[in-house]
Amino acid sequence: MTECKYCEGEEIIIHGFYTDLSIDSKERLISALGEGQVDLKINYCPVCGRKLDD
Repeated sequence: MTECKYCEGEEIIIHGFYTDLSIDSKERLISALGEGQVDLKINYCPVCGRKLDD
């Protein structure tokens, strides 16, 4: 199996028109920033699906 660079701790940042989205596997968070901020805890990598360690 190849290693996923996002599981290994590289943060993903997606810039949108109204909202920016960041995915941080080390902190196990997906954050959406726009007029406010929403943080969601994740248990699996959204890129490869691997279960993230506690």
